[in-house]
Amino acid sequence: MLISFASYYYKVPHLKPLAPSKEVPTTVEDVLDGHGFSSIDVQIGWGVDWNGPMSQAQFSEIITKTLSHQTELFHLEYNSVPGELIEVTFVVGGNSYGPFLPGQMVAGIKSALMALKITNEPLN
Repeated sequence: MLISFASYYYKVPHLKPLAPSKEVPTTVEDVLDGHGFSSIDVQIGWGVDWNGPMSQAQFSEIITKTLSHQTELFHLEYNSVPGELIEVTFVVGGNSYGPFLPGQMVAGIKSALMALKITNEPLN
């Protein structure tokens, strides 16, 4: 769970995960109607010298569980970067949020979900 990793890694015990939405989540079927819906592209810069307690598979599971409470319209992409940090950038359409360190990425997730909702709202 995001809270346990972020709390442990950054030693900040009061971090809280996002709450599940009470709205009906957008589904993949909504995208298939041909209206060109956007998705959240989660770009993860994984430091080649990373030696922390989290593997890429575990990190993917955290992000997937967090985002899947709100939408199915996302995908993850890993890129090797120099150094020992993990940085996460959220891209929705032409908007980019980040990079965020893992302990700060809740703000990026909130921004990306808001941008996704605004971008994919039906035009009247």
